[in-house]
Amino acid sequence: MRDVHARLDRAIDAHLSRVEAIAAIPAPSFGEAARGAYILEQFRLAGLRDVVLDGAGNVRGSYAAAQASGPRVLLAAHMDTVYPADAHQPPKRQGSRLVGSSVRDNAAAVAALVTLAGEMARAGAAVPCALEFVSTTGEEGLGDLRGIRYRLRPEEERPAAVVVIDGAMGQIVCEAIAVRRFSVRFETDGGHSWGDFGKPNAIHHLARVIETLSRTPLPRDPKTTLNVGTIRGGTSINAIAAAAEMQVDLRSVSAGRVDDLAALLRRLVHAEEAAGVRAAVAVIGDRPGGRLPPDHPLVARLVEVHAAHGLTARLSAASTDANIPLALGIPAVSMGVSGGGQVHSPHEWLDLDSLLPGLHLLTDAVTAAIQVARDLDRG
Repeated sequence: MRDVHARLDRAIDAHLSRVEAIAAIPAPSFGEAARGAYILEQFRLAGLRDVVLDGAGNVRGSYAAAQASGPRVLLAAHMDTVYPADAHQPPKRQGSRLVGSSVRDNAAAVAALVTLAGEMARAGAAVPCALEFVSTTGEEGLGDLRGIRYRLRPEEERPAAVVVIDGAMGQIVCEAIAVRRFSVRFETDGGHSWGDFGKPNAIHHLARVIETLSRTPLPRDPKTTLNVGTIRGGTSINAIAAAAEMQVDLRSVSAGRVDDLAALLRRLVHAEEAAGVRAAVAVIGDRPGGRLPPDHPLVARLVEVHAAHGLTARLSAASTDANIPLALGIPAVSMGVSGGGQVHSPHEWLDLDSLLPGLHLLTDAVTAAIQVARDLDRG
């Protein structure tokens, strides 16, 4: 990959422009079509073959100068964002920063896939295994990892290893957090705040559940969290609320802890039903957990690659596209190739000085993943 590294040094300006172009296109989960169309064209221009938009809206392409008969390595970066289309902030350069919606999460990563593919093709880099590039949909919010789930369906070709490009540079996620999300809706007959005082109020009953959840002790080890992210309901200040609902996010590195919290939530809802409230509980997200040990060859080699680039890798747990392959028993990690901060906020920013080091890091990480996949394939 030496020639690829040399080409990356000369491609950094085009790479930054590509980050800006991707970040300029709103792409909320379930609304990624416009960004996907741009990425599709970029994959084609980069020289990938068999570039397609699949049934989940993923953009997929294969590296042409690859040995198709060998094991398959999948490189993935999600294209969707947490920002609604009407809240999208176009990217703006501010000194050594690029500020705007999704500039770091995850426009820089998607652009890195395109740039790497293009410079590998121009350098004529031969790859001793099948190498697939995928920009996925539905990683954020209620997308529930729908893009990577679709790619890893049983009828699809199973990769030997998956490298997800997401997160901050220096971070390697090798433990997938189990996440389950619920919507809870309470309904009552409602009424007048004075004349019908004493009748069940949906908001009051929902608040009792929330208050109990907020007082529930949670272990630090295994780290476990719960969050009521949204609540809404009622019609007027002087009307007994006839409906109220909330969305709840339960997470843990232990799937059993998530099961316990889910059971607690259902018991609390059932208790309110006994008090005369009609209730509906629905699972709106279910991300499985999984783990690669630190001494797994894929993790160990990527730690070595980071060290060679002057980085002390931070092994961590998170919820990313890597959840799905890990749950399926496929060696997978998620790693970052850029720096920045305040992601998922109106002030998200990307460190422009991190872009070139990130491209070099990614190039060597891909080389390492290919070697690990070949070694695993040989048994």
